[in-house]
Amino acid sequence: MARATTTKAAKPAAKASQAPAGDQKTVDGIFVRSFPPTFRRAGFAFTSEGMGIALDAISAEQLQALQDEPMLSVEFCDFPVDDTSVGAAEAGEQSNAE
Repeated sequence: MARATTTKAAKPAAKASQAPAGDQKTVDGIFVRSFPPTFRRAGFAFTSEGMGIALDAISAEQLQALQDEPMLSVEFCDFPVDDTSVGAAEAGEQSNAE
């Protein structure tokens, strides 16, 4: 049973401006899918359904390990930022710091 080959996309150039005023903000990230039903690498568990990770949330070493892994498909993308979830995350960090 042959495994499908994938091409690994190069990281897109940084945008000078995220979006015009009034448009939704985005964050740079990767979307990772595993070829087997589940697969672990770089401290994450991946499935064939895939999951998104913000680039700010991982180290350069983790990113390289994910890109070099032949059992994973890694695509660079942008994720919309939900202001309500950002505020909730910051509130959680403040309560955990106390």
